[in-house]
Amino acid sequence: MILDAKGQLASAFAPTTPHDGTILFPTTYYDNRVAADIGAGGTVGFYVNVNTTAVGATNTTIFYLIGNLTDPTFASNNLQINISQTVAVATLVKGFELQFKVRPGFVARYYTLGVALNVADLSAGKFDAWLVNDDFQTAKTSYPAGYSITAPA
Repeated sequence: MILDAKGQLASAFAPTTPHDGTILFPTTYYDNRVAADIGAGGTVGFYVNVNTTAVGATNTTIFYLIGNLTDPTFASNNLQINISQTVAVATLVKGFELQFKVRPGFVARYYTLGVALNVADLSAGKFDAWLVNDDFQTAKTSYPAGYSITAPA
């Protein structure tokens, strides 16, 4: 999969508190420009990577792909498009990945990562997230910003 900066939902997002299940959001988001169902008609993925190992005793975490029709601050009227299973803090080591196919049936313009902490706060842990427009593969290839592709002659 190619991780494109334009599809990045979060970079080193570090939610640490509260642990009451409140869904926390980074300040970054994807703007689709128009409200649309991005899960219909093609393969769109939601990818979360643990950037920095999480620390938090008995913490459990749930990851969400959140959509919103009109509000890029995600203050209200959010759609929970994809929801992970509860993930134990011991699993959230640097490099751990979660991958989902984006479910069809949700119309939104803005998309972001949502993270809910449960049982205990985190004292460390950072997460990256992207929307990706191709199938998940085991080999990851990333390119620097501004890369170009030349068709063979």
